[in-house]
Amino acid sequence: MALHRALLSSMLLIYLFVSFTEAREFLVGSKTNAWKIPSSEAESLNKWAEASRFQIGDSLVWNYDPSKDSVLQVSEKDFESCSTSSPIAVYKDGSTKVKLDRSGPFYFISGAEGHCEKGQKLVTVVLSVRRQFSYVSPHLHR
Repeated sequence: MALHRALLSSMLLIYLFVSFTEAREFLVGSKTNAWKIPSSEAESLNKWAEASRFQIGDSLVWNYDPSKDSVLQVSEKDFESCSTSSPIAVYKDGSTKVKLDRSGPFYFISGAEGHCEKGQKLVTVVLSVRRQFSYVSPHLHR
């Protein structure tokens, strides 16, 4: 019986470890066609991003009409000024997936003229990897 309980406990721990370390895909705004000019500050995608927890390896997914819009990954400076002249990356396929491959902020703006200035932009902050701590035995500190 003890062996069975230990086996179940081990399997549960492995399952929890895998489920918490597995990369996730986030549909931007948590709904299809959320990549649009927000009708109010409450509908800002940045509000959605602030409530989400992104980790290295996760991906953002946008769904939008490629004949009307695009997604530009930009620097912080270009994000603030809504400049589309020198993007880091351009996505125009209508079903964009961007892997978050490092910790820190990622900046995105709409490639459609005038949309960024009207609030169609997104900043996400990716959390850094938790560092494992080493246990130091109290017997070493006499």
